[in-house]
Amino acid sequence: MRGYVSIFVPGKRLVVYQKLNSMEAILPDGHFMRVHKSFIIALEKITAVEGNTAEIGDRRMPIGKSYRQEFFSRLPKA
Repeated sequence: MRGYVSIFVPGKRLVVYQKLNSMEAILPDGHFMRVHKSFIIALEKITAVEGNTAEIGDRRMPIGKSYRQEFFSRLPKA
């Protein structure tokens, strides 16, 4: 979906015409993080992390190589 961004909120999928970089710039840094060239996720919504995949509910998002170190450093330590 070149040029379009899908936003998933409880019970809905919204599609907007905007670059992911622009979306990333306006989201609060402490709450959202880019984890892949195609995904920004809400950190507090993560339900599981398995290998290089983050889960939010029934959705699985890959964690890209260039984002891994920062992602894992920002996860709460158990």
